[in-house]
Amino acid sequence: MKTLLITLALVCFAFAYTSYEGSPVVLIRIDNPRDFEKFNTEFPIDSIDLWSDTYAAANDMEILFTKSQFEKLNTLKSQIKFTRFEIVISNFQDNINAEQAQMKQHKLYLEEKMKLLKTQKERDDLKYTTNEWFRTYWNYEDNVNYYKKIASDYPRMVELDVIGKSIEGRDINVLRIHSPGTYDPSKPSFYVQSLQHAREWVSGPTSQYFVSQLLKTYNSDPRAKRLLDKINIHWVPILNHDGFRFTHTSTRMWRKNRRDNGNRVFGVDLNRNWGSGFGGPGSSGTPSSDTYRGTAAYSEPETKAVDTYLKKYAGQFKVALDIHSYSQLNLRPWGKQNAPSPDESRLQGLGQKMVDAMRAVHRVNYRNIRAVELYIASGLASDDWYENHKLTAYTIELRPADAFGGGFALPAAQILPCAEENYAAILTLAESAIPQTKHEKIIQHIINMK
Repeated sequence: MKTLLITLALVCFAFAYTSYEGSPVVLIRIDNPRDFEKFNTEFPIDSIDLWSDTYAAANDMEILFTKSQFEKLNTLKSQIKFTRFEIVISNFQDNINAEQAQMKQHKLYLEEKMKLLKTQKERDDLKYTTNEWFRTYWNYEDNVNYYKKIASDYPRMVELDVIGKSIEGRDINVLRIHSPGTYDPSKPSFYVQSLQHAREWVSGPTSQYFVSQLLKTYNSDPRAKRLLDKINIHWVPILNHDGFRFTHTSTRMWRKNRRDNGNRVFGVDLNRNWGSGFGGPGSSGTPSSDTYRGTAAYSEPETKAVDTYLKKYAGQFKVALDIHSYSQLNLRPWGKQNAPSPDESRLQGLGQKMVDAMRAVHRVNYRNIRAVELYIASGLASDDWYENHKLTAYTIELRPADAFGGGFALPAAQILPCAEENYAAILTLAESAIPQTKHEKIIQHIINMK
């Protein structure tokens, strides 16, 4: 009976959802510049769904092609020399079907367990406050309910606020997390956000795990207690509300917000819409592009809301983090230019501590690099926070390392381990906002002298 229900649900789902039937993910490398120009003529970047970070000759490129694009690609094999041509995912719709089936199966499993519980609170606690939450992906409404429950469960440690409205009018919420009592503005603050890019589903539970673990273990883990006693945390669990909801109701691989650009073209890439380097290389002025930057810096209500909020608490914020997927990277400024930032040595050192902390959990390697080493990109959140708000700022790209591991559709079995290893890294970053004692400053000076 359960199998029949899942099958029927998937059939209904297919009618309402963008189909990727016959769409493969292909790993391509073209070393010859002339051959790459031929490829670029046939497949300009604004016409494809580029999964990898680089679109250039002599670079590996992971691309999700439509069925018709793939047929066209095969005709080019006789005209272009491909150094690499590997089909990573033969039919991406199979991955989507598997993802949806797993979500439904886990929810049916939880429903069976809930039947044994007497109260709605017990049922909600099972769903939202145990690791069952991190064993699958949840829809938009469930994710909103998750962070609202955190606020209601910890009224003396969490303040839920609205910092703006999305394009479609949804509340952009922030949760201010602190030690029991009232918010203390004299403490330094750490800002963290997730789901700026809608399709990067695993970024949501990663930030959720960080916050929930701190609150759960405040009275049992000295490290968690010290952090919340010393600093405040400002958490935007979903920046791109409209886009994230759209990935659940229409198009799984949607990246941008839902700005109506006219001519049935939608969306601005929020992570090209920030002020630092706006309009520069690595962003597009073409509205249909996945990296369309918008009409002006902070033109989108989502980026404007955060910028205004950071200014409201100016002087309190010291550290900031933007969580994305995928590639297993810890990125520091700059992304907009090749020149190192004035704080390169310090940022590199702290970044290395973060990736070391990640590796110690599940032995998974993340690379610690400047964002521009990946690709040049302008209008990035972390560049903006570093330059315009004077914050120590990073971007983490979560699991997997590449499309072979699922790309943007990371298997649900990896959600919890991904969150666990990044808890260690985010905790390390957040602790850097704690003011050093005189003794600690002396020790740090001695270390720096070596």
